[in-house]
Amino acid sequence: MRAPTGSVILSKRSERRISPRLLPSEGRRPECALAQGASPGNTAARPHPFAFFFPLAPSGAFEQRFNRPSRGSNAKDGGLRAFGFPGLAPGARVQSPLPGLVRFRAPRRGEACLARALAALALVAVMSAGCQEVSPETAGGAPPVVTTKGGVAMVRLPGGWFIMGSAARGQTDEPPHRVFVSPFDIDACEVTQAEYEKVAGRNPSRWKGGANPVEQIRWADAARYCNARSHLDGLRPAYDEKTWACDFSADGYRLPTEAEWEYACRAGSRTQFCFGDSPAALAEVAWFKDTGDRGPHPVGQKRPNAWGIFDMHGNVWEWCNDFYGEEYYASSPERDPAGPPKGTSRVLRGGCWNSRADLCRSAYRNEEDPGYTDTCFGRDIHGFVGFRCVRRPGAGHEAPGRTQS
Repeated sequence: MRAPTGSVILSKRSERRISPRLLPSEGRRPECALAQGASPGNTAARPHPFAFFFPLAPSGAFEQRFNRPSRGSNAKDGGLRAFGFPGLAPGARVQSPLPGLVRFRAPRRGEACLARALAALALVAVMSAGCQEVSPETAGGAPPVVTTKGGVAMVRLPGGWFIMGSAARGQTDEPPHRVFVSPFDIDACEVTQAEYEKVAGRNPSRWKGGANPVEQIRWADAARYCNARSHLDGLRPAYDEKTWACDFSADGYRLPTEAEWEYACRAGSRTQFCFGDSPAALAEVAWFKDTGDRGPHPVGQKRPNAWGIFDMHGNVWEWCNDFYGEEYYASSPERDPAGPPKGTSRVLRGGCWNSRADLCRSAYRNEEDPGYTDTCFGRDIHGFVGFRCVRRPGAGHEAPGRTQS
């Protein structure tokens, strides 16, 4: 069925999940709209500049869930009822950079003036808040690299604000929103097979090689490794191995939150990839489908991002700590979001050696059952899934060092 102008036919789950046990879901029409004057074939249209402030409109002015038509919306053609900001005609289509912004109705009496006033106040607040996004320049250059007691290089990242998510067409689970992330250390490279075997005493990987990333890893395998590595380095483990609850106050190793992962991947960028928007240039920093080689490759061989972190795009998918929630961004906290409190799947990020370029984007969200067996995605013969560790900075457990170049 042809999608009406201003809407997108979506089959996010079938695109995102590549487990053989899943069948593609039915395409469904999300109630989101394109930029003013846009259509599915017109990518030149730009979002209206006031779209950023629409969520400050009075309560009830918009519907927050993507698959639910709003009251008073024009369901026939997917159009939006705008609030009448200057230069934006009622009924115009707009694209929102924020989660949950779906449909608008025509303003009730006095609401347009109130919305304009709220938008102006929000602009003043943003300009005066001093909440500067972190980039290599604002971070004072490349972050320092420290070496753990176990000899692993970690990059010490400053805390800061960034835009998480993207406005990619059809990706309704990754709407852009501002997030603050506290300082943390992150492994400069994916955990290698040699590092994993040293700590865990075994190597489950399909594609053997000491410098290759460990793969065929369940989420619990990765969390258990984090605890074991913490014990070896004299740190307090982050995971309760009975419930797998994470203690974020612990100084031991853990998996990154989804926000931490994307913050580290972007390294101050706002583009599709850490270096820019061109898939043609992805081969400079990533092992992915177009590089033509089967299987993962030794870590640290491609160019790192601006913060000196390797293989954030491609090579192997990386487990995050978070449960996956398709609409989580619409209600997530602004500071240090840690994912939904419960769920059936965990987040994977970054793409792998067998992924298309678009699945390696900084904002792309994948998910998988954390308890998969050896016939499924997380532990199949292809070796798709690995991980890297993070921890909160602490004195006395690391020394200045250098990472690969």
